[in-house]
Amino acid sequence: NALPDANIACKEAKIIAHEKKNESEGDIRRNVGEHFLLDHDFLVMEAYRQGLVRIGRHNATLLLQEKLEQMNISIIELPRECLSPERERWLMDVSLFAHRKYSTSSLSDDDLKQHFLSHRHEMLCKIDTQATLQNSTWRNLFSSCKFQKSSC
Repeated sequence: NALPDANIACKEAKIIAHEKKNESEGDIRRNVGEHFLLDHDFLVMEAYRQGLVRIGRHNATLLLQEKLEQMNISIIELPRECLSPERERWLMDVSLFAHRKYSTSSLSDDDLKQHFLSHRHEMLCKIDTQATLQNSTWRNLFSSCKFQKSSC
């Protein structure tokens, strides 16, 4: 099911978040960006499921973010699972249909397509937790002392 004006609502939310961030020192949390750790959480939960993590989920997620920063690696550099090209085309077609039918925005179809294409990797993909944890670097990281209940 398509959500009418979802793309416009998302664009407007980003504008409002940007304005609010400029107004105050507080962080604005959103679904894309450095402050929302969804992929981190997915990876931690899979590591927990595989018996690699013994500390709490929240602490493990924050610790993972800290370790990635120390390694100078972004979570989006790890293996990703994305929509198939067919599903991606379907989603773009549905978005264009909903935009034409329900939107009052002056955004053109070409602008919407360009936005969709330029952001599809970050918005339509998620971390491939299985592939990531098959790599010994990540298995060893989660098996390390900091991710266990015992103190180091």
